[in-house]
Amino acid sequence: MQGTKKLNGSRAFDKALGALIRDRRHSLRISRESLANQLGVSRQGLAKWESGERTFPVYALALICEAISVDVGYFVRAAKEQVANESAS
Repeated sequence: MQGTKKLNGSRAFDKALGALIRDRRHSLRISRESLANQLGVSRQGLAKWESGERTFPVYALALICEAISVDVGYFVRAAKEQVANESAS
């Protein structure tokens, strides 16, 4: 498709997104276990999402953003910008 970029930066995007979410969770003083319980997932599962080891399912990302009072679009834009800046360096 014309004008589309390849997804070869998707792992970097997952890591950037996870770090942003983890940092926001920390700033709100919400434990990983507490957030995982709100989402109905294991603490270890949330840790894998936050580390970028696993990709956030869209439904989980929406629930996480609701729980930590941040718009999904903000995290997506910020993670995309971070990956673009890292790849430009």
